[in-house]
Amino acid sequence: MKALITGLNGFVGGWLRDHLVAEGDFVFGLPDGLDICDRKGIMEFMNSVEVDWLFHLAALTHVGQSWHDPEAFFRVNVLGTQNVTEALAGSNPNAKLIYISSSEVYGQSLAGKSGDEYHPIKETAPIRPVTPYAASKAAAEYVSLQGAFGRGLEVIIARPFNHVGPGQGDQFVVSGLAKRIIAAEIEGLDSIPVGNLDSERDFTDVRDVVRAYRSLAVSGDSGEAYNVCSGRPISIAEIAQNLIHLAGGSVALRQDPSLVRAVEVKTSIGDRSKITSEVGWLPTISIDQTLAEILRFWRDRLKAI
Repeated sequence: MKALITGLNGFVGGWLRDHLVAEGDFVFGLPDGLDICDRKGIMEFMNSVEVDWLFHLAALTHVGQSWHDPEAFFRVNVLGTQNVTEALAGSNPNAKLIYISSSEVYGQSLAGKSGDEYHPIKETAPIRPVTPYAASKAAAEYVSLQGAFGRGLEVIIARPFNHVGPGQGDQFVVSGLAKRIIAAEIEGLDSIPVGNLDSERDFTDVRDVVRAYRSLAVSGDSGEAYNVCSGRPISIAEIAQNLIHLAGGSVALRQDPSLVRAVEVKTSIGDRSKITSEVGWLPTISIDQTLAEILRFWRDRLKAI
């Protein structure tokens, strides 16, 4: 299949490219310098190519930063999605758009823990975004679905929960913790700064996530949203302690108010039963394997400096 990936050079885009190529697909990205907010440029480019699948990954993604420049997040995430959707519908109407949304759209859902029982979030849960980033992704979902219901385009929405892996930027919590732990190891420090450790998240290895995206392109139903998640809760505190253990150190964790978000979703755990039953996808990589490889990535990177 001919697959176009917007955001090809990003963290997830690179892993998705490698997976698609391994499956025998022909993969390409947007031309260098072409911004998804350039409506005319996107239209002209899409009219010049043939596409079977378009994976729309290009977006501003850092939740905390969205508070500082919400206009930029809406411009890129919403108007950029509008441009891509309209361009694909007009140029390749038989193609599939796989829009990569986010579990952040659920916001402060009612899912969480009651006693010893967890209530994972299903796709039928209400959308309650609590950050500008989440609001922009929710709006972009509706923009992409407009392509399905208004233009007849096949549109599938993926709602990934937290995904991690080697190569992720240190502005994201797991990669940032791993980098600080390895830096402390190299520099001989006895503590590292941390933000809020109480939140519980649902982590999936990025390599499992990109497998899900391709599976959705093959078997997902148009107009439907699918959670991409492990269905297993783990606290940031446990992630931090596991990283320290796997690194073989004994570094202490020191609270840093500057790393604490003003608004944070306490618990975010997904229900993956829909994608498993309808598409056949299951995550296969353990969290410990993922954490060990993230530590190895940062050890190699920092020792090379």
